[in-house]
Amino acid sequence: MEKVILVVEDDAGLWSMYRHVLRKFPYQIEFVRSGDEALEILEKKQPVLIFLDIRLPIISGEEILEKIHQEKRLISTPVVVTTSMREEDIHIPGAYYLRKPIRPEIIGDYAERLLHIEV
Repeated sequence: MEKVILVVEDDAGLWSMYRHVLRKFPYQIEFVRSGDEALEILEKKQPVLIFLDIRLPIISGEEILEKIHQEKRLISTPVVVTTSMREEDIHIPGAYYLRKPIRPEIIGDYAERLLHIEV
């Protein structure tokens, strides 16, 4: 199963920032705009890291995270929740949080720490 970094973000304008920051890591980057597209990728590929927007069309980021935690193959995959909501307003265990707007260097820092790779 192909290993990827999965970015689930409905604002395609942010994709170039993610692509620029994450290009230094030795994984393909997959971008999807909605929760249903994320579920399709999760069936076919093995993410090594997931950046997950909470507010998504069709299926919410919270539902995606719940499904990740139910799948043995995915349960140890680090998930970074990205949202404009305050962390205390979100009650999702087992995830890291980045509050939007996100600075590019923070994405890189999280990826380095969670992938245990210095680049």
